[in-house]
Amino acid sequence: MILRKNNSKQSFLTDIGLVFIILSLLIPVSNVKNSMNIEMEFFAYIVLLFTVVYLIISRGNINIDKKNLLYSIIYVMLFAVFSFLTMLFNPELKFKSVEMLRFTLLLLVLNMQKPTSGHFRYIIILYSVVSALIIIVGLGEFCGNEIINDFLSTYYVNHYAHIYIVMIQLNKTVTFFATHSIAAYIYSFLFMGWEFYSNYYKSKISLFFRIALFLLIILCKSTSSILCCALILSYYFIKNRKNIKKNKYDLISWIFLLIIGVICIMKNYDIVNNILQSEANGILGRYYGGDALLKESIKNIFSFNIPTGFYNLSNLIYTDSAYVVYMLRGGVLLLIVIYLMLLRLLKRVCDDKIICKTLFVFILFFDMGYPVLISQRFVSAFLLVLYFISNCSYHIKNQ
Repeated sequence: MILRKNNSKQSFLTDIGLVFIILSLLIPVSNVKNSMNIEMEFFAYIVLLFTVVYLIISRGNINIDKKNLLYSIIYVMLFAVFSFLTMLFNPELKFKSVEMLRFTLLLLVLNMQKPTSGHFRYIIILYSVVSALIIIVGLGEFCGNEIINDFLSTYYVNHYAHIYIVMIQLNKTVTFFATHSIAAYIYSFLFMGWEFYSNYYKSKISLFFRIALFLLIILCKSTSSILCCALILSYYFIKNRKNIKKNKYDLISWIFLLIIGVICIMKNYDIVNNILQSEANGILGRYYGGDALLKESIKNIFSFNIPTGFYNLSNLIYTDSAYVVYMLRGGVLLLIVIYLMLLRLLKRVCDDKIICKTLFVFILFFDMGYPVLISQRFVSAFLLVLYFISNCSYHIKNQ
């Protein structure tokens, strides 16, 4: 009886953590129309940090095995050594406390164990509510609803002040997440959460949410949305490849989808080419060409200069590519350690090997255009999806 009470109490405490995750995902980061608020953005990171710490404390939910301990020590030492060396040789540079907060948060997330609860129905309801809210707001935004657009451009401005003016003009379904990149990435992860659920529970609601989220991804109309659609379709192809070989109708369907995709790209070649090569949001525009956004940062990496830790050099760009950011701050070793810890985290949480590997590959691709694992919004969504998947697995095993 005492054991049941303790388990119930732990489940309740963990469920409160889920509420904090949702709060972190949807918390406003501005309060004046088309204006940024740095203090509110910083507070959003504090809320996320509190959420992660709460999840760890509420169930002792942290992984301290030998490998993770070793990786964590290397992680901390890299930042400590390179920050000290940068401070020593460039005393005029300012210490970036926000970067320290982001990477401390990342280290805690990568060390987390499975967040499990006994209240599975409650978790499904909350996950459904969040998914439905995002879909409703996204479709309202696409249809040009003034109330929704005014609300978003007042309370969710991020990255740069007039971002929603651009997104609204182009009818992009960015909802609470300001940019088409982060929005598409988050929708993809929410989609995969429902996909995991549908593998064990045949449900019309799961199908509805997957279709609606896939539509939102398409309506983001960016390099990221093209990438996310391609990754999701690739996942289905890999998942069903045996059936496709056996069933000629499945094979015909996939060939048909491929032909339609090629025709769409050919008919909209100029648009697709502009998206890919755009300096503002294109992959090619970031990495290649004389005016590539990351040209100096990449040059610095291949010149084997000392990484900068928690300091920024004025001539380098510390955004738009996780690979570049990680190597600028901690070298190749930091890059390797982060992805090893990420893969271990996904394996701990997700029992489905295909979905586990898919989520890992998703992040590898996402990181080409944005360092998602230090993005407050994406990490919140990442935790929400891991929480949902973890509890689906827990419920299946304990039925």
